[in-house]
Amino acid sequence: MSKKIKNVCNGQFGHLYLNGVEVFMVQSFNAELKLDLEELPCNGGWETGFKLKKVSLEGKFKVSYVDSMGLRDCVNMMKKGITPTFKITSSLQDPEQYKGQIEQIYIGEAFLENLIVADWEIGKMVEKEFSYKANPMSLNVLKEILDSEGVKVA
Repeated sequence: MSKKIKNVCNGQFGHLYLNGVEVFMVQSFNAELKLDLEELPCNGGWETGFKLKKVSLEGKFKVSYVDSMGLRDCVNMMKKGITPTFKITSSLQDPEQYKGQIEQIYIGEAFLENLIVADWEIGKMVEKEFSYKANPMSLNVLKEILDSEGVKVA
């Protein structure tokens, strides 16, 4: 294996798309699968195992505030009792990654957990952070970064 330090991914080359539209000035993005495991002790010994009970998907993203990003639409939907949902695509393509590989994930059903309607302070650049929950069954890994020999690292 010929892994090199230069192959470490730099978040500078990440892109975020909501409903197919690229979000401008994204500062950070996070998506996390959470596994709810139940601890199961085995009789006759000291061994303990785990059994998966539930999976959830949630995350957050932070943007430098440039525009309202559908604020009015979300507010109007909530006033009507409609849950705003959206699709997320995260793409990370560092130019120094081996053979220009890309990691790309797609979340087909995400729900805003919070909607910041106003948040600013004199003399400071405005940033807004949003958290979301998502249907874990709507998660798809579209592209993944493999090692230099094309092997999945597990």
